[in-house]
Amino acid sequence: MKNCFFVLLAIVAFSACSQVEKGGLIQIDLEKDYPSREFVLQDLWKVKYVPMETDSVYLLGGGHPWYASDNLLGFVDNRTGSLLFFDAKTGDKSFHINRKGGGPGEYVGAGAIVMDEAKDEVFVWSIYGGAFLVYDKNGNKLYNKV
Repeated sequence: MKNCFFVLLAIVAFSACSQVEKGGLIQIDLEKDYPSREFVLQDLWKVKYVPMETDSVYLLGGGHPWYASDNLLGFVDNRTGSLLFFDAKTGDKSFHINRKGGGPGEYVGAGAIVMDEAKDEVFVWSIYGGAFLVYDKNGNKLYNKV
């Protein structure tokens, strides 16, 4: 994503150039008024916005998905301890896991999530435990993975 920003910045800089000197350096006249240009993301990439279905459990406070595939988007809400999974194409609720706690098979905070969709296993990095805890889609603990 950072590379896209720098490419966009270079395009804007080149489009505002007045002339190129013999030495090959680009000069931009900052005193001159240039016509404003509206940047629309869809002009550069195919972008589709999918609204996420929400309710009292599936309430996202913001942020990026911690797991993304063609089928699922996974979010971590460490405030409530919920791992929320949505259908990536429709935004519908898929499943959620909440095993927040200090006991065996529970996590105090999730640092990352990864999913093996073929086996329906969710790997949750336990920040304080220092290991991955593995759950099925129903939230049942399967095993630890160090």
